[in-house]
Amino acid sequence: MKFKDLNLSNELHKAIEDLGYSIPTDIQREAIPVLLKGLDCIGQAQTGTGKTAAFGIPIVEMCSQNNKGVEALIMAPTRELVVQIVDAFRDFSAHKKLRIATIIGGVDYGRQLAMLKNNPNIIVATPGRLIDHLENKKIKLSNLKMFCIDEADEMLKVGFKEEIDNIISFLPEKKQSALFSATIDAGVTKIADQIMDNPQKISISSGLSAVDTIEQFAVIVDEKSKLKVLTDILDVKAGEKSLIFGRTKKRADELSTALNSLGYSARALHGDLNQRQRLHVVTEFKAGGFDILIATDVAARGIDISGIKFVYNFDLPQEVEYYVHRIGRTGRAHEKGVSFSFIKQNEMPHLKRIEKETGSTIKIVLPPTKEELHISQQSVAVDKLTDGIDLGKNKLKRHLGMAKGLIEKYGAELAIAAAIEVLIDRKSMDLPSLSNEPSVRIKGQSSGRSRGRSRNDRSRSRKDRSGSSRNENR
Repeated sequence: MKFKDLNLSNELHKAIEDLGYSIPTDIQREAIPVLLKGLDCIGQAQTGTGKTAAFGIPIVEMCSQNNKGVEALIMAPTRELVVQIVDAFRDFSAHKKLRIATIIGGVDYGRQLAMLKNNPNIIVATPGRLIDHLENKKIKLSNLKMFCIDEADEMLKVGFKEEIDNIISFLPEKKQSALFSATIDAGVTKIADQIMDNPQKISISSGLSAVDTIEQFAVIVDEKSKLKVLTDILDVKAGEKSLIFGRTKKRADELSTALNSLGYSARALHGDLNQRQRLHVVTEFKAGGFDILIATDVAARGIDISGIKFVYNFDLPQEVEYYVHRIGRTGRAHEKGVSFSFIKQNEMPHLKRIEKETGSTIKIVLPPTKEELHISQQSVAVDKLTDGIDLGKNKLKRHLGMAKGLIEKYGAELAIAAAIEVLIDRKSMDLPSLSNEPSVRIKGQSSGRSRGRSRNDRSRSRKDRSGSSRNENR
């Protein structure tokens, strides 16, 4: 099947053609016809499989610029994912000129009220801010045709169950509903039961299979040596766009500061940044302003950046789903990607669990050898010399006399070898220190401090259950 075989309007076909789409992904091929028929749908598929287009194309098709009132409401767990969905919807509706409103926390209410006064056809929102506008009667859903939840499993993980129930109470009884999720558990199923009538169930992936275009490696390393091993690998893989995952905001900040102090170009992305700062970081990374993005799981949700070659799990995630989501940031569009996970010896059972539940083979490798590092350093030095030569004869003219003298005295080969040696950039062995992160908890073990979970972690968990952490996503 190709997109041209789908029963879509000329406006949609032209938008899809403009985007360069030709053959639907598996989830798009299965879900789009179901939604175009007006049926409710539960779609299970992993990150990077094209879920946004799977529900976005049918939603844009059903909406009309001439209609008054909100026709489609899409909910997502994070601001970044909402922005990504809105960007995609604008692409899909390029020739229909639909009005799309972005309703997220961290943005001035006045700006959002102006969008709502413009009678949007489609609203894409995070739960917290959406509830604010619903309760203040700034959003009316009496004309709603489609309600869609994206990343439903993540919505529950970050504590939005009460908000979802509240929002459902505002929905009209007659509507079409869609729910997309990487995993379908009892919580997700319960939400589907609340909003759907005899839904069509589509499962593209049975379980948590990792993308087969990603080579997965793991390095066994103790906590104190992680930074050294990371920088060694970065040196060997120099110049490649990389995404590094840390478990906490503090870890992301410390690692960013450490890498920049060592001469790397890195930025941190986490929930303590306001919306404008987070968007600026992502935009700069996409544009090539820096090579290394260090993110927490929640902040990275919804990031869709092409060209990420390497994903590093600096801290191994506790949840297997997070591992799949993390490494899924590379190996997209059939391109090859690589993931490295740094694990402590006592985390090996967890790594085996990840392999088993994802059907993956994660190869244990050693850190780069001195010889590999030396070859990489030589390559970087030669690149610097080549860039210097590319400056042109006029700019180098003032050095030619001295170069001729060196060659006459030592010979060309020795002179150039000396230049390479001088240009080799060696890190200081006095690396910055990072705060220790506890090991992941192993199933069946106690969660006490001796098992790798600190008192601060338990405090964070209680805070999450109380709902305080949800403000990050409002």
